[in-house]
Amino acid sequence: MVSTGIIVGKRQFNRTKIDKKLSKPNPITFLLCGFAENKDLSLGLLVTLFPTERKVALFFLNPLISFEEDKIEKLGTDTVSRLSNELEAITNHKIDYNLSISEKNFMRIIDIIGGLPVYFDPVLLKKNSDNYQRRVGEYTLSGEEVLDFLKLKNQDNPTDYLERLWSQETVTLILYDRLMQIQKSIKKEWLILFASFFETDLLPEEFISLFQYLHEGHLILYISEMPAEPMAVVDGKTKKIQLKVKEEVASIAFSKFESDLRSEDFADGEFARTEILNGTEINGLAKQVKSLLNEKRIKVLSTDNAWTLSLANTIIIDRSGNPEYSYKIADILGTKNIKHIIDKEVGLDTTIILGEDFEIKPGKK
Repeated sequence: MVSTGIIVGKRQFNRTKIDKKLSKPNPITFLLCGFAENKDLSLGLLVTLFPTERKVALFFLNPLISFEEDKIEKLGTDTVSRLSNELEAITNHKIDYNLSISEKNFMRIIDIIGGLPVYFDPVLLKKNSDNYQRRVGEYTLSGEEVLDFLKLKNQDNPTDYLERLWSQETVTLILYDRLMQIQKSIKKEWLILFASFFETDLLPEEFISLFQYLHEGHLILYISEMPAEPMAVVDGKTKKIQLKVKEEVASIAFSKFESDLRSEDFADGEFARTEILNGTEINGLAKQVKSLLNEKRIKVLSTDNAWTLSLANTIIIDRSGNPEYSYKIADILGTKNIKHIIDKEVGLDTTIILGEDFEIKPGKK
């Protein structure tokens, strides 16, 4: 008889409910919450996995939002149950699994996997903390440095919450890339350890099943945020801005978000908003690449010189949280050097920075 268990050391795990769910087309929904040391909510993320389509919807929640009177940031011990109820009503999905993690344990995971490679461009450098003196380029951040990267600069400024949300989205995509990069070196014992860092109804063997599913092939990821409207509230003698969620509006937004992800033309680069920056001294290189991409129905909004004219390697930057656009463009240009810097203020999906390694080969299409 063939065993259906998973061997970890001398222990055998039997297949669980999640293994069955991963073989079916029905979505599996996770609510992931991150908490600061003072128990404030710092991360709210609804993850909807479509197993047979290998697509994942990542729906981020700004901790400044409120469904009724209180900001979800300050719900304390009621956070998970309150969020679960609200999100199930908005999304029409039953939340299958809840996971909560402290900042301390999140740092431990980052350190165990060897840090996260974060690329800083000039815009991101301006927004980053002054605690570290960095120049343009990629840095491998420790767990402590990642938390600093995600830190709120001004808790009374809604814009800072929004920028932290984009930073969380950036870190999430980089973390996924990192796990896929080192997947062969990740031991099952590590996954059991990671499972112990969460408060969750997932079993340790289900963590293993999920990770095995992740590295079976390419996953299509898509990011969006819970919509909310600014609302002035009085706190003592101070008037502050709070973001109010309207259930009907949020439900429509989530439905469209999910529908877009599941559509057949979701990853069609024709819809990508792209800029090309020339990081070399070769005159007209950006315009040549624009012509090349236009032939592939990639919409290039602008071309310009980069902040440097001596960039060694071509870089593709995912700006909007739809990395499929960047993957398609990278494939056309013959590079795998993709970075994530989510910043939806710039109105772009992808930034291409041409380096000295790039050349348009004769007959290249």
